[in-house]
Amino acid sequence: MQLTEDVLKLKWNAGETATFSQAFLYENDYASHARRRRALGAGCNVKLWHSRGQGEKRFNLTRVPRPTDDAGLKTALEALIRDGIVVLQDVPTEMDALVPTATLFGTVRRTFYTPRGHGIWDTAPKAAEAVNDTAYTSQALHPHTDATYYSYPPGLQAFCCQTQAAEGGRTIFVDGFQVRVGEGGT
Repeated sequence: MQLTEDVLKLKWNAGETATFSQAFLYENDYASHARRRRALGAGCNVKLWHSRGQGEKRFNLTRVPRPTDDAGLKTALEALIRDGIVVLQDVPTEMDALVPTATLFGTVRRTFYTPRGHGIWDTAPKAAEAVNDTAYTSQALHPHTDATYYSYPPGLQAFCCQTQAAEGGRTIFVDGFQVRVGEGGT
């Protein structure tokens, strides 16, 4: 490792060298991203939520039309920042048509699940012999986090319901921040 006033050079065991400018390191520093996220959310009161004591009444999700302009995107982002979740209505359900809507909220990452390379995949039920994950079955999925085995797990996930289940198909969301502060979050 070599550090000068404005450049960091790293030499890896394989002999390769990576060079990072001070501006790049600052721009990609987690702390600076956290500051930006706090600034973005400064006008929104973050609301923790749970269902305890509400019986069957659950947290009311904010439903907004698919953003088609800056005002619509602002409404969706404010709800997302405030509640941690937002339901977009009238979003196209074809895989390739989802990409433009998803990229309004950030970069769509490629994963080993994406054979076509755009970062979006389906979890439609598959034949038993083709199943390697419960996401591809019609079994209930209890609250969980996805992709935490990645070095950089996703900070935001989007789900698109193409066909509502005739029976079952209930989706349970959990406010992880509410769980963190010890209140439970379903």
